[in-house]
Amino acid sequence: LFALLLVVSLPLIPPATAAWGFDVTVQPSRQTIAPGMPTAFTVLVSSTGGFSAPVKLQLDNQASLPTSISASFTPSTVTPPADGLGYAILVISTTTSTPTKVYSLTISGTGGGVTDSATVSLEVTTKSTFSVSASPFSQVIGLGYSKQFTVTVT
Repeated sequence: LFALLLVVSLPLIPPATAAWGFDVTVQPSRQTIAPGMPTAFTVLVSSTGGFSAPVKLQLDNQASLPTSISASFTPSTVTPPADGLGYAILVISTTTSTPTKVYSLTISGTGGGVTDSATVSLEVTTKSTFSVSASPFSQVIGLGYSKQFTVTVT
């Protein structure tokens, strides 16, 4: 019997490292509200490559929105831990005079010489976003008696 031993030497390739910086994402991607109502989005700042500098958040297209729509970030600057996640809450407020339509909101973060952005939708509508129904539709009862209805909200 003969045994053959083959030794192969391969160069070590270091694992790929993520670029130094951060990514901005916003959740949810769409909100629907009635005029005069506020809503909120969660802004996530995810750092990569050891990035841990302060990131200032802003609504880039505020000037193109009606003046009846205002935006407020809490906090307005996020410092994610190195290769970690930081977040802020973006509250959008409207007035009863806000025109009904779907608005595009571009949220950006700038820090450490890096900028990233994400776009979400805000629908301002007077259409009902829910409905109420009862079953049965009607019932006849005598004085002093009771009947049950099933009410469904969707």
